[in-house]
Amino acid sequence: ACESEGSSFLELHRWLRSRHLSKYIGAIAEQGYQSLPSLGLAGTDEIRRLAAHCGMPRGHACFLERELDSLRRRLWPPEPPTPSRRPSSSSSLAAEGGSAA
Repeated sequence: ACESEGSSFLELHRWLRSRHLSKYIGAIAEQGYQSLPSLGLAGTDEIRRLAAHCGMPRGHACFLERELDSLRRRLWPPEPPTPSRRPSSSSSLAAEGGSAA
């Protein structure tokens, strides 16, 4: 489990570093975000509080929010809408044993 936790933390660090936000890794980890999915699951209000805790300038905080939105779409894409199954009026009448006339 420790090795997996370590690799998850490294993935988080690499992700932040690739976005020039690695200076915040210590403060982010201190708040309990030890992996990229855990950070991705945080809501907007949580991310804003985290950014404030880390002392991020507004631009960095907004950039982090946009990057996390992109990450969420990649990790957890929305499911395609399912077509509604509404019976037509004539088929519902036929199912009830009635007629359309």
